Amino acid sequence: MASAYPALPSVASLIARDDDRSAVVHAQVKSVNSAACCDLMRSLQLEILILGGIGIVKDAVLDCARHGAVNCHPGLLPWIQGSLPVAQSLVRGIPIASSCHRVSSDLDKGPLIDISYVDRARSGDRFEDIILAVCRLAARQAHSVLCSLALTDKVPSCAPLSLDEGECFTWDDDIEAAAKRVLLEEDAKIVLPRPGRRG
Repeated sequence: MASAYPALPSVASLIARDDDRSAVVHAQVKSVNSAACCDLMRSLQLEILILGGIGIVKDAVLDCARHGAVNCHPGLLPWIQGSLPVAQSLVRGIPIASSCHRVSSDLDKGPLIDISYVDRARSGDRFEDIILAVCRLAARQAHSVLCSLALTDKVPSCAPLSLDEGECFTWDDDIEAAAKRVLLEEDAKIVLPRPGRRG
């Protein structure tokens, strides 16, 4: 997808642009799972960790913040877990959603906080448009968690839609191409009305 989006700024360039460095602590680490990173997080007495695109974190990281960690997973939990969930959802005909959940030692199985669905009528039809729509949902969910924590000192929760267990998918180089084919087939199924004859 690198060709579909402009180059994103590096973390270093974002830090360099920060106007109020006294308010935010910046640290670049080789691994969030390192002892040095955990020591830094504990020293900051963090309230909560909001994760995204970080990969698998160890239990030691989850213990570094008072309220643990929250993740926004771009798939409908519990059915679509693991890698490339948007593509997996498209291929399997499962609604596209962002599932905000508490992070546990079991991948994508922590208690749910919120599920928000992509409105396909408004998201756009390209694979990249749908990914962007999911990212926007995730940002709203993370914001909502932080607002709730600020107001109530609690992280919200919701009941799972089902106790049925989904599948945890691993990386598959072909799944993105398969998802794009599904989108092309959807476009082909759309029949435009013929213009009426003027009499």
